[in-house]
Amino acid sequence: MPSVLAVDPGVHLGYALVGKEFTLGVLVLSGDYREAVGEAVRRLRPLLLKADRVYVEEWGYQGRRLGKEQMVPLALAGAFLALGAEPVDPGWKWRMTRGLLLGSAEKMGVKFPSGLDRKDRALWFRLHLEGYGPALSRIRELPKKLRPHALDALALAIYARSYEKIGGKEVAPG
Repeated sequence: MPSVLAVDPGVHLGYALVGKEFTLGVLVLSGDYREAVGEAVRRLRPLLLKADRVYVEEWGYQGRRLGKEQMVPLALAGAFLALGAEPVDPGWKWRMTRGLLLGSAEKMGVKFPSGLDRKDRALWFRLHLEGYGPALSRIRELPKKLRPHALDALALAIYARSYEKIGGKEVAPG
């Protein structure tokens, strides 16, 4: 299976390389979009070179005025797209967690780390069920505010490896 690098763009940029090697983490970037893009590309360059495919979560803004907090994720998504990354529709998280009941996780004794909202706990549960316990342990070791970003990047990498684009739409295999 190919090596996939997934990027969750933002000031806390989550990344995960899944394949022959496994790496995950979060870069804490500048709030200035120009500095953030340069730093992200420079620091992720070794992983970009190792990846067979790169995916970035699409990030759009719909509103009248673009605020400062939207500039970094938009610029990062654009930079990775310019480098050849494939965009993944933001609805991937819903598709990946559809039908999961968090009550089942409690019955199974799954313990969620702090810092995760309901959607993130559903992602955690899904990855737990699929056998990604060692990767989840590494996420648990991160500071609380960084956990959701690393989790999103890991789940995005796993999701991206398993879907195909047919007619521009993401379609799960099978």
